Amino acid sequence: MKAWALAALLALAAGGGKKKAAPAPQPATDALIHKALDSSQDKVQACVLDGAAPGKWTVTVKLKLTLNSAGQIMAADVKVTPDAPKTAGCVEGVIRGLTFPKIAGPLTNVDREWTFSSG
Repeated sequence: MKAWALAALLALAAGGGKKKAAPAPQPATDALIHKALDSSQDKVQACVLDGAAPGKWTVTVKLKLTLNSAGQIMAADVKVTPDAPKTAGCVEGVIRGLTFPKIAGPLTNVDREWTFSSG
């Protein structure tokens, strides 16, 4: 190997080559996911109100999502307390209509809880 080629290889290995610019920082993915969920609160509330019994009540909606790297919902688990399958189905429809950001990892899990009451 020629001496100049060896010197060039050693310079590159030592960091003497041109450095690539660092990628621009991504917006906080968690914040973007929570922003999407926050934007659905009025629609989730409408689902709860539609299924609510007359009188005084409190309803808790617990959501567990699994998103893939493209921001697509891979799994959605909605639990409503007290149990209300129609309300849970309505909430799941609202959540599946949202757009989520792309994420860095292959999958991410998201938990969210809302509590609504009549007074």
